[in-house]
Amino acid sequence: MERKGRVILIGWLFAALRIGFFTYAQDSGSSVASGESPIGNPDRTKPCSFRRQLLVHQQEVRIDPCTLCTCNNGRTSCIIEQCPSEGGCPPWEVVIIPEECCPQCPYKMVVENTNILYEETFEFSEGFTKRIRFALDVEVDKRQSSRIVRGTNLWKLSAWISPNEDGSGQKFSLEDQVFNYSGAEQEYKKKRGSRPWQWHELRYTMNFQGGTCDDYKYFCVKFDEADEPNPTYELDFTFRPVDDDEARLIDCVPLGECKLSEDDKRVVSDELDKLVRLGILAVGHQSYTSPVFLIPKKGHKISELLRISDT
Repeated sequence: MERKGRVILIGWLFAALRIGFFTYAQDSGSSVASGESPIGNPDRTKPCSFRRQLLVHQQEVRIDPCTLCTCNNGRTSCIIEQCPSEGGCPPWEVVIIPEECCPQCPYKMVVENTNILYEETFEFSEGFTKRIRFALDVEVDKRQSSRIVRGTNLWKLSAWISPNEDGSGQKFSLEDQVFNYSGAEQEYKKKRGSRPWQWHELRYTMNFQGGTCDDYKYFCVKFDEADEPNPTYELDFTFRPVDDDEARLIDCVPLGECKLSEDDKRVVSDELDKLVRLGILAVGHQSYTSPVFLIPKKGHKISELLRISDT
């Protein structure tokens, strides 16, 4: 009798370890299923049994347009999307889309400010090339913008080198689209608090060609609407800066120090030697013909910059 009792006890424990314990609970429209084993699971990757489906760890299943469920180590939790009380547009502009949980409005994007996140400084010279990585932070006017904007080929980021702090003037090393495919379609969604809308690991190649050191002062970008945006469901899409101020879409950061290349140094040295031989420039006790000494481009003579006649 004692042996039979031990066999029954061992058999019960074996069954409990294999079957585990399964509970199902429902609260406020959200479903939670759990299956916890008495011995635990150090790998924390147990599957889930949910609505006659077997889900692997981290697998998601959408029950309806408003409900998304996820398996997490034997427990399935569901999140029900809550639609805002205000649609964000007049009733006559609301669009009902069967695949979407909430009514949709035409997409509107109103930008407050554009900020480059880049702090590296480096020395360079004319003809120099450098590939950099940077990030972008775009501040959105949440009161005037849609709660969500998504689609493909929505955004464009152009980059260039400028002689001016506001990015005006000639644009050197201009790249019309820095975003890759995923960056150009990055979704915007209103978030609580002041969390930024950012892009990371952006790449841009600086080519210091076609100008002089005086032209290479600032690294600038402009955030804008893509040339041919494709919003989801072909909704209307409008893009603009606050108060239609284009400067809000542009940001510039100073570059490092531009120094003469070895070739330019040789050109300057040869021209100085020529001026000394002609008696126009003396060393030590005599002054320059002009109080301002300008570094010439390749092929330009210092005498031309100082307006000195060869005759």
